Amino acid sequence: MIAARSTMNRDWLQRFLAAAAIALGVIGVLGLGGCGSSGPVLSQDAYKGPDLTVTERGKFYMIRFQAPSAGWQVTLDEVRPSLDNATLLVTAREPDPSYMHAQVIVTQDVLTTVETATPIVVHARVAPFVSKNKSPIYPLVGRFGPMTGGQPPTDAKP
Repeated sequence: MIAARSTMNRDWLQRFLAAAAIALGVIGVLGLGGCGSSGPVLSQDAYKGPDLTVTERGKFYMIRFQAPSAGWQVTLDEVRPSLDNATLLVTAREPDPSYMHAQVIVTQDVLTTVETATPIVVHARVAPFVSKNKSPIYPLVGRFGPMTGGQPPTDAKP
């Protein structure tokens, strides 16, 4: 009786471990499904979109976007700090084409969390109103701030 119970426990343990291994394998495959996409790509090509300038607002940088018409949206997608500068990723999203928009210059300001003592590198992209692009390319707007060899931060134009 004891020997039968011992083999029954061993069989049950082997089946349990096999089921657990299969379950962990399925979870691993499902969990890694989204890991294949790469993140934003930073390009050294020049930004070719509506006017973006970098200014100072108190002790922080501010990005000023001049849209050619109403309906454009500007967002600060990401700030990547490093030891010697911060990289800012900006998206200018085109207006919804299903609506009419006034043809007037619209200024939008985005205040960043980066202090003006830190040099910044700004990359920006123009995206359509609806975009499913998983790895966008961000062209270079410019380098701003102290000791960048680039443009001064106050009312700078790329």
